[in-house]
Amino acid sequence: MTWDFVFRYSLQILSVAAGAALIVRVLAVRDAALRLRVWQAALLLMLALPWLQPATPVVRIPAQQVTAAVNGVSNSANRVLPSPLTVWAIGAAILLARLAVSGLALRSLRRTSIPHDDGLRLSDRVTSPVAFGFRHPVILMPLRALQMPPEAREPMLAHEQEHLRRLDWPQMLAEELCRALLWFHPAAWWLLARIRADREQAVDAAVASRLGPTRYAESLLAVAAWHAGAAAPALATTMFRGRSLAQRLQSLDQLQENTMTKQHKLSAIAAIAMTAVGVVVLSTSAAPLQGFPQESSKAIKVNVTKLKQTKKVTPAYPVEAKKEKIQGRVELDVLLNTEGKVSKVSVRTGPSQLVESAVEAVKQWEYEPVHLNGKPVDVQTVIFVNYTLAP
Repeated sequence: MTWDFVFRYSLQILSVAAGAALIVRVLAVRDAALRLRVWQAALLLMLALPWLQPATPVVRIPAQQVTAAVNGVSNSANRVLPSPLTVWAIGAAILLARLAVSGLALRSLRRTSIPHDDGLRLSDRVTSPVAFGFRHPVILMPLRALQMPPEAREPMLAHEQEHLRRLDWPQMLAEELCRALLWFHPAAWWLLARIRADREQAVDAAVASRLGPTRYAESLLAVAAWHAGAAAPALATTMFRGRSLAQRLQSLDQLQENTMTKQHKLSAIAAIAMTAVGVVVLSTSAAPLQGFPQESSKAIKVNVTKLKQTKKVTPAYPVEAKKEKIQGRVELDVLLNTEGKVSKVSVRTGPSQLVESAVEAVKQWEYEPVHLNGKPVDVQTVIFVNYTLAP
């Protein structure tokens, strides 16, 4: 993974998010459940983009012999940017840790809650109804819910039961994992916010259609009055999450207007599918990813015996290796992208004390692009970096 890869992938993610928003806007998708599926499909497409790149040939060029750090002379002024893979891993680890903390919080809520009728559990640690779990799902109700008449509690319970019926909790878990993978892109966070908002609106519509919009709206107002800012764990569904209260009440008021006919839905689905294909084709052709997964493509030999280097960074001779008088040759498999930049480096052989120095320097090298039939292509080659000390 290189910074060029990150830049191109970010452009593709942005194009998918923009395409999904355009679909919803132009087709006037009023059904929240259908909008939810559009957002979820866009999220999956973002993750699949690296595997949907057009196939490109890889040119194999004979090994390049390079003499580096001759007589132990090193260039200590070289500065290497942190690896994008390292930066991504740190961000993903932080979000995964937050997810783990949320899971522990849910476990604590379940353990400290009080069993009640109909499989419900009561807790003084929640301010609104909360549902979570897959194999053994649970619905927690605030203790103060006991003060309400059963007919007033029914909409709250129905809301959480609808979440469980739709298997929303495992979907939310998968979405939070996607957030950890795509944390670096604001478009992914925007898309996840749309998913959460339309999930709540879809559940609102389903419950209100059974119990009546007025009764359900009164239940929403009651939960809003209870809500005192105590947030439920990220992995829990709750009646007071997603869109703002005013937006949800407005959606309930427009429930009949927001319905779509079956024919309209089918037409929208067909248009969405065709638009999605167009977005993928345009995004992958306009800014194709380099170095993933092109290394699996078929290698082709061309009449090029030596690469023309345009940028060379001299490896720093490791201090400890110099002290121990370690010399030798490091052999590296290198993949160059169509711009002549190093997109992947893997070690064949070489003294372990010298390998890191060679890899960090070679990652910064650049060459003139190699062309095949008039088009720039990826290049596979082997680079030998020789480390020698003065006698």
